[in-house]
Amino acid sequence: MSQCIICLREHRTETVEHIVPRSLGNIHYVLGKGMVCSNCNNRFARFEHEVVSSAPFMQRRLQLGVVNGIPPNTKKLALKPLQLFLLKICYESIHKSRPKLIQTHDLDHLRQALLRAHMEQTYTIDQRYIPTQRLPNFIEHWRLKGAGIQLYLDQRASAHPMFTFIYADMSFYHRDIKKPPFGGS
Repeated sequence: MSQCIICLREHRTETVEHIVPRSLGNIHYVLGKGMVCSNCNNRFARFEHEVVSSAPFMQRRLQLGVVNGIPPNTKKLALKPLQLFLLKICYESIHKSRPKLIQTHDLDHLRQALLRAHMEQTYTIDQRYIPTQRLPNFIEHWRLKGAGIQLYLDQRASAHPMFTFIYADMSFYHRDIKKPPFGGS
C-alpha cells in the first residue's frame, strides 16, 4: 500500500505519474510508482488534456515535433485548467526535486487547491522574466530542456519563492508558492 501525495489516501496503484505530461515530450521526469493514486491521476488528466490540446500548446507541440494522438482543441486556452495544470506540475516537481521544501514550508495549500480544483490567484505570462534556479536536478533539467520544457523554483527572495514553467516560447509563473492559490480556507 502507498499513500497518495495529493489526497493522502492509501491505495494500491503501481503506475508512475508524469510530472509534465508525456504529450509535451516529457518521458523522464516522473514520480515513483504509487506516489499518485489513480483517482487523482484521472482528475489531472481532465485538465491536462484541455491545456495540452489548446491552440497555443498545439502550435508549440507541432513546432517542436511532439505530435501524438491528442486531437487538437480549437478553443483558446482557459485560465482555470491552465492554473491547475501549472499547480500540479509545481507541487509534483517540489515532491520530486526539492522534498525538503515540503518539510520546511507549509505548502499544504497547494495540495488542497488540487483537491478542490478551485483557484482565484492568477498566473502571469511574461516573456521577459529569466529565472536562475532550476527545479529538477541537472540531468532531468537538460532532458526536459531538450523537449522545450523548463521548470524553475527561484528562491532568491526566500520569503517569496517563485515557480516558473516554460514551454517553447511561453513562460508562466506563480509569484509566491507560499501564498494559497485559492480564496478562503
